Amino acid sequence: MIHTLTLNTAIDMNIFCDPLKPSAVNRTRHTEYCPNGKGVNVSLILNHYQQPTHIMGIFGGFTGRYIVEELRQKNIKVTPAWVSEPTRINIFINDRAEEYKLVNSGAKIDDECKQQVIHHLQLKADFMLKSLNYASRKAVKLFSISAIRYCASCWNYGHC
Repeated sequence: MIHTLTLNTAIDMNIFCDPLKPSAVNRTRHTEYCPNGKGVNVSLILNHYQQPTHIMGIFGGFTGRYIVEELRQKNIKVTPAWVSEPTRINIFINDRAEEYKLVNSGAKIDDECKQQVIHHLQLKADFMLKSLNYASRKAVKLFSISAIRYCASCWNYGHC
């Protein structure tokens, strides 16, 4: 099983319409909603090819619940860490001539959520360590430490 971590999940709202006209009511032809985020996307591809995957990520509000429900409906295991603010929604508009990308920044990650993520990573590393040989255990420990440091640097410098 491949485990992914997404620190800045999103819903992508893809809108298809005729060419946009300023100051006019522009009707849409079709709209799609998709769970998104780097690790989420990797897990969706793995799932498409019937490879077992597990998503750990940060989710918040009704949008976070929507993402978790959509992923679980696809039989993907999800371990959420929750924040109080809603997960971001990104909007992509395709009017046949151009594509417009409106990408929001993510929710503020509070200390409680950071601890949830670190706890999930530590549990996963501890579980994997029990079933591995010595060399593999060292690799998992290094990965776990690296993942936790990566999370900390994201949170400290706002790069998520």
